[in-house]
Amino acid sequence: MLLTFTPPLLLGVSVGVVFNAALPTWLITALLITMLAFMSVRTVQKGLSQWSQETKRRHQAAAAAEEATITAAVPPGAPAAPGSSPAPPAAGGGASASAAVVVISDTAEEASSSSSKPKQAPYPVAMFCGVVFLWLGFSALQVLRQRTERCSLAYFAVGGLQVFFGAGCSVLFAYYCVARPAR
Repeated sequence: MLLTFTPPLLLGVSVGVVFNAALPTWLITALLITMLAFMSVRTVQKGLSQWSQETKRRHQAAAAAEEATITAAVPPGAPAAPGSSPAPPAAGGGASASAAVVVISDTAEEASSSSSKPKQAPYPVAMFCGVVFLWLGFSALQVLRQRTERCSLAYFAVGGLQVFFGAGCSVLFAYYCVARPAR
């Protein structure tokens, strides 16, 4: 994840430095306030959405547990609670059929999860080398940019190289972190 976020982050810092030098302070402040307000609204909306989903799941789990308690409390052959279907006859030693299904599915899940190996991070040495290459590349381009005359053609060419370098590193890192481990 570090590899996919670092190039856009460095590119954003470079663009932010240019905008900070070129735009007036009041405009930068207004843009930051607007962005903060937008991000706050999105965060609150996402939080409320997750809260409602979790509340709904909690109510469903409580209803299922209550139904299981009612079904387990009814003795075999006795009439079921109003509004519920009668419990199926127990197979064997008194355990209900729904409990047997839960035990079987839990056992199957445990067997499948124990046979699969935990996934390791792909290419840790290659990722480290990629991050070092990225930082050295951005540093070299930044030093080169500082040594050129401001507002000259070379100054904007080096800025353009930073954009292409950052985009290229993002694509390469996304390939090595997302597409390549799937093979």
